[in-house]
Amino acid sequence: MLKIKKMLTTGATALCLTAGMMALAPAAQADTQTRWYNNLQVCQAETNARAKHLRNKGYTVSIQRYCKGEQYIGYRPQYQSILYFN
Repeated sequence: MLKIKKMLTTGATALCLTAGMMALAPAAQADTQTRWYNNLQVCQAETNARAKHLRNKGYTVSIQRYCKGEQYIGYRPQYQSILYFN
């Protein structure tokens, strides 16, 4: 009898912990926008404009990568910006 009580208590505890984790989970995953540019000034201007536009629409915006440059041999540098919003 004691073994059954212990199993029920352990099961109930696990169920409550799982329910609590589900209640604390974020409501939705953020959407992502990634864009590549050939010019640093254009990248900065458009990234700022996109972030401002999304914030004005009521989204929470996080800029994860702000015009980070990557150089490829034989090519012009490319600049990438990544926005997360929800």
